Amino acid sequence: MPREIEKKQKLEEQIIEYIQVSLSMIEAQDGLEHFDISISVHENSLNCNLLLKERKRI
Repeated sequence: MPREIEKKQKLEEQIIEYIQVSLSMIEAQDGLEHFDISISVHENSLNCNLLLKERKRI
């Protein structure tokens, strides 16, 4: 059980760090209006993707 708690804490730290870095980058590009962050775990590997979306008003 302690190993599972350790895995969870490591994942939480990685996810928080990714989101913080992503938000800083998005903010620098004035892209806080619309973006997607996807996070998945497969075989103990954290996969993160960031997609900035440009919305044009017509």
